[in-house]
Amino acid sequence: ATSNQPFNIYQAIMRHPDVKYQFMLRLPPKSFIDLHAIDKRFHYIVCQKYSSLMHDFAAHHAPDAAFCMPGHLFPDLCISDPTLKPMDNRAQLARDVPSLRWAQMVIYRERVVHDILTTLALAGLHVPRATTRVLLKFWACNELPTQGQRENFLADKSIWSDAELFVFRHFCVKLDMAISNPVFGRGACRLSRLLLSQKSWTLLRDLLIGQRMETLEGLGEIMMRTYQTEDMDVESHPILADEIESGVVLHEWGLLTREKGLFDHDVMQTSVRLLEKEIIRRGLRVDRWIPQMVVWGFIRPKTGENIPRRMSMRRRVVLPDEGFPTKKVMDGAVEEMIKKVRMF
Repeated sequence: ATSNQPFNIYQAIMRHPDVKYQFMLRLPPKSFIDLHAIDKRFHYIVCQKYSSLMHDFAAHHAPDAAFCMPGHLFPDLCISDPTLKPMDNRAQLARDVPSLRWAQMVIYRERVVHDILTTLALAGLHVPRATTRVLLKFWACNELPTQGQRENFLADKSIWSDAELFVFRHFCVKLDMAISNPVFGRGACRLSRLLLSQKSWTLLRDLLIGQRMETLEGLGEIMMRTYQTEDMDVESHPILADEIESGVVLHEWGLLTREKGLFDHDVMQTSVRLLEKEIIRRGLRVDRWIPQMVVWGFIRPKTGENIPRRMSMRRRVVLPDEGFPTKKVMDGAVEEMIKKVRMF
């Protein structure tokens, strides 16, 4: 007997024992959330394999972020296992598993890092391929609540190799070059250290792509919530110590450099500063390689030729045939110099 109901490919996929999981992993995050909210069958299947499905879904869309930011670092983004699997063989307690909010968070953070690196690349500031995972690993370091945990995290060579410390320092050099650019820059070099110390790098991304322009007052509020008052030049900028003018209440001053983010806890250094101290402790002498970091991505090491710069033109990336200055520009400059010499 034939059914009068039209064929529904979605229902057919969800009934297939093997295809349905692969289909669910490849859904866009928004579609996954919508189906999880409105489709009873979809919701039931997710709850059956919640822990493994969340890890696989995050690893498919954000492999580096899912690896660098495991769920146990974010207990607020975990829920009790829907299958009620016990924790530590205690049947009365269900284990905590990463939730869909955790998957959304890691996917978003990897996209932010990709946006930052893409913006630098379009400006001609290239970085090594391993920079994505290094930045996500550093972002995870910002989530650690105490200075001791951050120091141990950075000192572990199984987590941070010497090469990865070089890569992060290389990224800082290129970020400083982008921010301090005399034409397209957004501020001074110290601005990069301030923005890298934040819990969220959305502001850094928005500043680089030009979607947000922070005023001095706005940056002052960020500085007051990040640094301690004695670490800032309050004599030249008295607004940084004025609760009324700045709009930042007293118990929020310097919270990012307080352990566990509490006003009455010990002061700690930023993750950027701790990483720089770790580089010095290992005796890597990164300062010797800063000139090479500056020119890396601009010239070919073997031939010394300029590398063509990718330029963004109305959402379309154009790759010139040769690097700047081109032969035409150089020939024109030489001819102009010859003319000026002949005039004298």
